Amino acid sequence: MPVLKQKQSMKIADPGPPRGFKRSRAEGGFALVEVLIGLVILGVVVAAVFATLGSAFNTASMSRDNLRATQILVEAMEVVRLHGWDEIIDPAFGPKQFTSYADPSGATNAAGRGTLFLGTIELTPGPADVGYKDDMRTVTIDLSWKTGRLQRHRRLVTYVSRNGLQNYIY
Repeated sequence: MPVLKQKQSMKIADPGPPRGFKRSRAEGGFALVEVLIGLVILGVVVAAVFATLGSAFNTASMSRDNLRATQILVEAMEVVRLHGWDEIIDPAFGPKQFTSYADPSGATNAAGRGTLFLGTIELTPGPADVGYKDDMRTVTIDLSWKTGRLQRHRRLVTYVSRNGLQNYIY
């Protein structure tokens, strides 16, 4: 019987660096220029993230103040609607000025805390081009406030009539 010969695995030897090439310890790390470029890129990314966060907080603050302004305008309009016609046509009824504060932390809405809203309520005769103009008044509510360094302003204009909602209040 023939004797089976086992195949011997062939190992390929690592040729190593070319002749005349010497490895140094500095080859395993980064060069100073590479590190500086990486830090500059990281700094730009971090600055962009912080700028985006600042913009998001400003937008949220403006949105919150805008919503509160709408609530104040509606509240002031409801106060006018709750008065009777005789009170509304009385010249001493308007114009009125009012203030309101909104504390975003929710701790208190007392004077001196949060955003200051300044408002005026003005009642003028109704539109001149209608036959029932003596039975109508135009209500204009102006509101102004400051969000950060930006001055904001909102206005609500509506009508109140002699035979409107206030006649149904007992």
